[in-house]
Amino acid sequence: MFGEKFEASKPGNWSAWQNEIDALGVTNPLINFSESTFGQIDLERAHPGGLAQFVSGGSAVLSNLVRDPLAYSRAAAAARRIKQKADNLSEHFGIESLFLVGGLVSFEADGFDLDQPIFMWPLRLTAKGDDYELSITGKARVNPALIESLETCYGIRLDGTQLLARLDQHTDLLPIAALEYLADLTSEKAKLDLKRILVISNFTTVASELKQDFSKVKNPILLQLADESAHYDLQQETEPTDDAEIAQATAAETFLVADADSVQQHIVQRALAGQSFAVETLPGCGYTQTVANVLAALVKNQKRVLVLAPRRQTLNELNDRLATFGLAGLGVRSTHTWLDTVAAISRNEKAKPTAIDETKAQLAEVTAGLENYFATLNKKHDELGVSIAQVLEELSLLSAMPHAPMTSARIARASLAQNLDRTEAIALLNQAFDLGEFKYGPQDTAWYQARFESLAEVEATIALAVRLRDESFPKLQQQLAAFIAAANFKPANSVADWGKYLKLFSGIRETLDRFVPDVFDRPLGELISATAARKEKGKMSGGTRRRLKKLAKEYLRPGMSVTDMNTALRSIEEQREQWQQFCTVPTPPRVHGGINDALVGFQSFMADLDSISSHLDPES
Repeated sequence: MFGEKFEASKPGNWSAWQNEIDALGVTNPLINFSESTFGQIDLERAHPGGLAQFVSGGSAVLSNLVRDPLAYSRAAAAARRIKQKADNLSEHFGIESLFLVGGLVSFEADGFDLDQPIFMWPLRLTAKGDDYELSITGKARVNPALIESLETCYGIRLDGTQLLARLDQHTDLLPIAALEYLADLTSEKAKLDLKRILVISNFTTVASELKQDFSKVKNPILLQLADESAHYDLQQETEPTDDAEIAQATAAETFLVADADSVQQHIVQRALAGQSFAVETLPGCGYTQTVANVLAALVKNQKRVLVLAPRRQTLNELNDRLATFGLAGLGVRSTHTWLDTVAAISRNEKAKPTAIDETKAQLAEVTAGLENYFATLNKKHDELGVSIAQVLEELSLLSAMPHAPMTSARIARASLAQNLDRTEAIALLNQAFDLGEFKYGPQDTAWYQARFESLAEVEATIALAVRLRDESFPKLQQQLAAFIAAANFKPANSVADWGKYLKLFSGIRETLDRFVPDVFDRPLGELISATAARKEKGKMSGGTRRRLKKLAKEYLRPGMSVTDMNTALRSIEEQREQWQQFCTVPTPPRVHGGINDALVGFQSFMADLDSISSHLDPES
């Protein structure tokens, strides 16, 4: 019945499968070989002594085969890449891809874009420090793609055993007799170009072997997979539409070895019901755990299970997961049959009775607790009419917005209960929006999040700010601008610059009140050292120190004295450096009259600023 449906519908699916097999690995070097130093090691150019040792003994180190330093560095890099690729294919997919190929047949003279190696030897690369050991691990075989191409292109049937016999009769790895046999066999029908090559690289015959094994047969399962309409009809006839079998499986308690949600349990129940289905999932969604549950449930029901995977790593991960559940050896891998069998025997020998009833009670208790938790999350509040889950969902939507709203405001429960009807609140918010309440942020105004205790404070602070803007600031700015211009200083960019300039002017005024102006024109380094404490005088002699102290006193105005001459001289040195830093024209330090009025005005202005700042947001 299924065969008739297949013949009447879409036989093109077989061609699609054939094309998928042909596309495996993209370009197959066993069919279209091309030389490359990146992923190949050419032994045809190897050192004769090292090559002779490799042929006779079957193994050699790479440094003995390639002795030129530059050529060896390239060969070693290629060996590292080849080994990494071979290990990856072997570990993940079970494909052995490390081969030494010998001889090359070119079909290009007859118009075919084919360059195919002749012989293949399985090889092993072993890292030896910075070097690599090459070892032939098996007998040579003829490239299966070459046999197929000769028959397809020319109708020539190549007997691989006859060709391999030429290798056994000679000590050379690639004897001329083998090439001559192939040339004689094809000389009448083909114009083949034969050449010697010995190349190590990654090759695989998987695509060719799959293609040879692939044939169109009328197997019910293959027919079902090959045709969508037949697959649909088969499902309609074999699977219940009312999930009767699933209900029957659910009635009996589902055996689980790992935690599973409702969807995962449904998958296990469908497998127990004997249904055919596919599950599509993403990494990290617990598919390995679900597979382990399916296997354990089927085995418990006395079923034998065959697990297929495209990667060997997947089977190893599944085996490890079963071991973590205490089911080591439940699955027997084809590559580790002995180890898995021993693990299964050991597991059965160490098995102990389990308190199933107690475990079930604990599971029921935990399940009830989880159900109660989620019920609480979804239960609507009697007074407010919303659930915690709804609140969290709305908050998550707000936080996911491009410019998520943020506020530290908290609303009392009583206020929430009184404003269940949000019409008035929304109207107030719209009014506040129209007034510009939400248009200003920390970067828009200095009054953002300002704090006041009463309306009177607001009015007083605003009045003070207006007075500073209209009276105090313009007056002080004009007054200080005159001082700064007279002193040829750089224009002040901030109130802090005003404070620096006024502090300097005040200090210079005090200095000129006690010292003569010439003190700013003389070097003071030695005078500072001479008037310093005894431990800071260094190697200065007593006579020099006394002479310099006397000289320092000569800079004092008549009748003036200072308590600490060293501190006064250091201040003068610092004032001179600041003057040179701020002054744009080289002039000696001086101070114009009216500095006291400027200082009083500045101090009053700063006091008013501090009063206003006490109400502003310190983090704004």
